[in-house]
Amino acid sequence: MVAMIVLIVLMAVAVAAMELVMRRSPAASPVPKESVESAAEIAGD
Repeated sequence: MVAMIVLIVLMAVAVAAMELVMRRSPAASPVPKESVESAAEIAGD
């Protein structure tokens, strides 16, 4: 149970970090910004 919560938190942090990287260099990332934003919404950002 605790491991699941930790995993979800780590995934949310990873999504937030990806958003920060994409805002700094949008052309460097192959992932479209829309998919990253929708993933953040699903993760509960």
